[in-house]
Amino acid sequence: MKKTNLLFALSLLIYSICFAQQPNQIEVSKRYNDYFKQESENIFTQLNKTNYTANESIWFTSYVYYNFTLNPYLSTTNIYTNVYNSSGEMIDQKIFKCRDGYMQGQLTIDEKYTPGVYYIKTTTNWMRNFDTDLSDLKQFVVNSEIKTKSPKTKYDFDIIPESGALVNNIINTVGVKINTALDTANLKGVLTDGNNSIITIFKFNAFGIGKFSAKLSSSNKYKVTIYDNEIEKTTKPINNIKDTGLHLNLINKTESVVLTLTTNPKTINSLVGKEYYLYLHRDGTINSIPVAFENNKTSYALQINKTDLPKGITILSLLNEQNEPILERMFFNDLNHSIGELEVQNINKDKDSTTISFKTSIKGSLKNNFSVSVLPESSNLYGLKENIKTKLILFPYLNQSIINEKEYLKDTSRKSLYDLDLLLLTQGESKQSLLKIINSEIVVRHDFDTGFKIKGKLNNTKYKEGNYIELVSSNNGIKAESILTTENEFTFDNLYLGNDTEINFLLKNKNGKTQKIKPYYNLYPKPFSETITFNKIKTQPKEVLPLKTKGDFINTEDVVKLDGVELETINNKPKETKNTPLGAMFARHIVFDYNSDQFQLITDIIKQNGFEVVIDYTRFRLTITSRRAITMSTPNGIAPLVLINNIPVDDLSILINLVVNEVDELFISHLGSIYGAAGAGGVINIFSKKAITSKVKDQHRAFNIAFGFEDSLDYESPFYTSTSSDFFSIYGVLNWIPSVQANQNGIITIKVPNYYKDKAQLIMNGMDENGVLYSLEKTINLDSATK
Repeated sequence: MKKTNLLFALSLLIYSICFAQQPNQIEVSKRYNDYFKQESENIFTQLNKTNYTANESIWFTSYVYYNFTLNPYLSTTNIYTNVYNSSGEMIDQKIFKCRDGYMQGQLTIDEKYTPGVYYIKTTTNWMRNFDTDLSDLKQFVVNSEIKTKSPKTKYDFDIIPESGALVNNIINTVGVKINTALDTANLKGVLTDGNNSIITIFKFNAFGIGKFSAKLSSSNKYKVTIYDNEIEKTTKPINNIKDTGLHLNLINKTESVVLTLTTNPKTINSLVGKEYYLYLHRDGTINSIPVAFENNKTSYALQINKTDLPKGITILSLLNEQNEPILERMFFNDLNHSIGELEVQNINKDKDSTTISFKTSIKGSLKNNFSVSVLPESSNLYGLKENIKTKLILFPYLNQSIINEKEYLKDTSRKSLYDLDLLLLTQGESKQSLLKIINSEIVVRHDFDTGFKIKGKLNNTKYKEGNYIELVSSNNGIKAESILTTENEFTFDNLYLGNDTEINFLLKNKNGKTQKIKPYYNLYPKPFSETITFNKIKTQPKEVLPLKTKGDFINTEDVVKLDGVELETINNKPKETKNTPLGAMFARHIVFDYNSDQFQLITDIIKQNGFEVVIDYTRFRLTITSRRAITMSTPNGIAPLVLINNIPVDDLSILINLVVNEVDELFISHLGSIYGAAGAGGVINIFSKKAITSKVKDQHRAFNIAFGFEDSLDYESPFYTSTSSDFFSIYGVLNWIPSVQANQNGIITIKVPNYYKDKAQLIMNGMDENGVLYSLEKTINLDSATK
């Protein structure tokens, strides 16, 4: 924010100011910046549903956000998925790999999930350092039925002064918030004085929040009365009108924010000559404005252009010369906001499936990802309380619970922004209280994980200069080296290791001689155990009963055995994949069983798939580069990562005379980011019929990885025994799409199997590479789709 662009106004006079920071400001800013030196992630997770039965899987997609820049948090790689029972005890923990701020995963409902309520938390090791927990915690039930009692109509409400205080003999703006969900169409509030004279009447919005402005006197007795259909329902007195104090009123205009700081004559005499500072801050960004009080001046106005402020939530905090908080107010800067447009464009019904297209505000080749759950209309969404926008944009700052939180930030219309401002007015102190921040210090006890680290030592081997450890993992496509220290210690960083995979160690000297070893080593990060408390969970089921079903809901018989039947092999049947290397879903899969030329060179196949291949027969040397990776900085292209049977190959000459007849299958991809920097030029994974690298592997010492990244599986719809039953209408899933992208025209297309349901609930969330967030929850009519 450019301080020289801030305009300070007394009465109607507006003029620009320029100032240097004073000692108080410097100290506050320093403490604030020190606190936010450590960057915290913010995670939103979408579940495919929240009510599960035996033999199902929990499917989910997570988005990781950085609130300082309002962009995807690209550094995050390790996301823990923890499951807790109704007592808050952790019963399961998995770790999934995150890439570009996005992760998808699944958990199997097995025998440890007895009927009841559970909680799933997506978090990182790094997030455990922070008091404000921005992990995502969601509730779900297994083999259970949630019974909810019809809520009693309650008219309980809170009276909340804007910025925190009511001051004698000035115009105060006051928020009034109903604490239960009510039909507000015929609801109104009435402010009366001690003589029961009506001072003002105000309405409530759909979320049960209203406000009024009135000049209040500490010598009078005021009360607020709630009427429904002109019938009086409840009354509360207005207390704590202070004889001295300050009151801040905010008006959120189209291109600017107008702040009015008001006090009374009794207070102004004690303020003249003292240092007060108005701080505008959020997530590590802080700016300050000095407030110079003058004799007989009780009203001060400040106009700030929104272009001078960060987008999204901004917190206003007024501190006195002792750095004590006087008042606080939050507002949402909608200029260049991070709220994207998302709507259903078209629905076309075919014989077997229905195609649904969506229109987004994404333009061009912007990277993006969306997750979509399509459920029967009667499905219970009890555990899905927020969407990606409310979780990532509002949750980090709000201390109070929200009714109908998914309804906020649906769009940025004038009405929606007004409703959001009413919510922020009635929030009181934010989670990022400035006083708390400047008096706190983050102690880093947990590392920021990037893949896995191995630290080890050779206890029974004499140290020799030049010795190094080689680590090979064919399951994970890894071949790495670590020089031994004089204490025979070695370290491998940033390893992407799958759960239940194998790693192999080999000791080599500077002459290339090898020796089998049995090292002692530790793998980091390690699993951790924790419990959770439920004080921050917004709602609890009134009653949870074990599910009563007639027979199995899901057929788990994957194979039907046919006795006495022989099937003749059909030569043109596509060959099934034998191997599934890392990144297989992004690769072109080539098999050679029916290739007409069994002696065609593999290098020719590689050429045909977008790579430059150069063979120098005089030196018996082969080079491969990616045509797509050629840029001004890499005019000769980037070499792809080449693997044989999942083991990286350093000397490509082994491929010079390799022919189709010697190869089982081939995976070729120009998108090798899943392998990190090594895959920048693409990935070529060759699976040979003969174990070309088996001799190398036999020399290594093998160990099993007991805690590593889980595979992110492709979604497979359960085989439901019936899709026409009432039970399916509540517990079934029409489709789950964990990852789908908008095309260059901003259009997303998905398909939903036709389960003969007239209507469906559609829940959709997404994020693009600029941090723009998208969400949609809508009931769609499948039966009226175009056929």
